[in-house]
Amino acid sequence: MGKRLLVLIFLLLPGISAQALTIASWNTKHLGWGTKRDWSATAAVVAPYDFVALQEVMSGAAVKRLVQALEQQTGADWSSLVSETSVGRSKRYQEFYAFIWREEVVDYVGGAVVYLDPGDLFAREPFAARFQTDNGQYRWTAATVHVIYGDSRDERRREARQLDDYVNWLEEEVAEGDPVILTGDFNLPPESAGFRDLARVLKPAIREGASTLSAKEGRYANLYDNIWYRPDALKIQETRIDRFPQRLGISHNLARKTVSDHAPVVIALGEPVSPQEELEGIQATSSPDRKSMLEIICVHPDAPGNDNNNLAGEWIKIKNFGPRRLDLTGWIVADEAGHEIALEGSLNSGQTLRVNSTALGRPIWNNSGDTAILHNPQSTVVSTLHYPGGRICEDR
Repeated sequence: MGKRLLVLIFLLLPGISAQALTIASWNTKHLGWGTKRDWSATAAVVAPYDFVALQEVMSGAAVKRLVQALEQQTGADWSSLVSETSVGRSKRYQEFYAFIWREEVVDYVGGAVVYLDPGDLFAREPFAARFQTDNGQYRWTAATVHVIYGDSRDERRREARQLDDYVNWLEEEVAEGDPVILTGDFNLPPESAGFRDLARVLKPAIREGASTLSAKEGRYANLYDNIWYRPDALKIQETRIDRFPQRLGISHNLARKTVSDHAPVVIALGEPVSPQEELEGIQATSSPDRKSMLEIICVHPDAPGNDNNNLAGEWIKIKNFGPRRLDLTGWIVADEAGHEIALEGSLNSGQTLRVNSTALGRPIWNNSGDTAILHNPQSTVVSTLHYPGGRICEDR
């Protein structure tokens, strides 16, 4: 694969500015297994992009070989970061994750971590690390996941429902204020009910089309791959599914055998969102049901044992969805009966606050059903959560 193909790589990717940062996510289909892999074609898929998250990586050696192929093909220096441990519940089948990037564009900042997953909620625990552009224009926390395929969509949805808590953990423990970009093969389309809670925090970049290669020539079957991001923090210039068989001039059959049965999904970032745009864009880019930067995200009404003797065992959790730290002075949490808890202190962007009944000195949340109500300092109701039916906080 020589100069002619390299020219095609870029000629067939119109519309993306040379100044835009391009981020892709790609399931590489067992990168490093077997002898049929076309490494030149695999490198040609990655070559147009500045930063790529990879799933279904079978070894660190495979990533090194891909970097070598990229450097030979592009003449540029590339770096990579492979998850320290493999993931997967079966001892006979394990995968790694990897990030790969152009050194002249992207720098690794730190914080590489495979999620510890204390509840064993993920079949393949997500991997994350922090990056920035070489010119300092963008900083982000890249995370990637390969959601279980399992025996049914219900199994996939159950795992997808944990991604909201995972992103919340990233924002509290890893991101240090940088926006989270969650990439991966989710084995579900973005409109799935499994993403209901995640969609209150992040938005899917790809909403139409399909990213898995059908065995039928020219057809794509499912939109399982995606990039979820915070629209109040990142300005997306363009999104696309890279239908690489057409770009490289190979058949679906050959692509599936020697490269991958997934097409990369791609975002191009324009100029960073300014602070004023962040403030003005909160309502416009948030989900339709978001009424405030501060929201109730779950309630835990039933304390272990006797509620009166365990006031710390019942609580609600609120989250700051806004772009910066929020002063909580004047904010009130109340129940249907009018019991009120005044919030204090401040809450960083993306962080959550657990408010238990100790502050009131008595249990207030009815175990059988109630409504948690959040008032802003102007006494306006900005968020409510009714249960049963609303989200219940987990015991962890």
